[in-house]
Amino acid sequence: LQLGRDSNLYFGVRLGGSTFNVNTAGLESYNIISDPNLSSISEFNPNVGVGLIFKTEKLYVSLSAPRLLNSYSAKNNDLKANLFSQTPHFYLGSGYNIDLDTASFLELKPSLLLSYVKGAPLTYELNTMLDINDVFEIGVLYRNEATYAAKSIIKISNRFFFGFAYEISSRELASAGNTNEFFIRFKF
Repeated sequence: LQLGRDSNLYFGVRLGGSTFNVNTAGLESYNIISDPNLSSISEFNPNVGVGLIFKTEKLYVSLSAPRLLNSYSAKNNDLKANLFSQTPHFYLGSGYNIDLDTASFLELKPSLLLSYVKGAPLTYELNTMLDINDVFEIGVLYRNEATYAAKSIIKISNRFFFGFAYEISSRELASAGNTNEFFIRFKF
């Protein structure tokens, strides 16, 4: 939806679902009467998501909820079946592009992403990228969970991009440690 000469509002809807099965037929029970808690489970969980983004040449603000419906799934964890809930996630993001020179050779792209899930603390990410001549970007990220990252993106063509990120967490997150991420982006 065009709101002005250089401002647009985009809206998206996502429909989908997931299935999970817990097959207890192979379990052996030592009771004469079967345990009703050992019944097999097969369920389909529908999902609806929505998103909204306001965009100008230099600014964007987005709000999204990719999962609006609660769903339940079972997971095998060390030979024990655990039932868990997937609750709605909410994201609010914003960014602004700042020209650092008159020729637009250097452009600073700071952005902020807030994410909220019921029962978890609010998470935020501060991200800043420096765009050099619309060909190469280099930047840093900080997440309030004591995570830092260095990122770079190279423009191969007008539609094809290649990137790398190295993330360092100062917290002990199981045995994950630091991560390397390579990605390819294609613009349609």
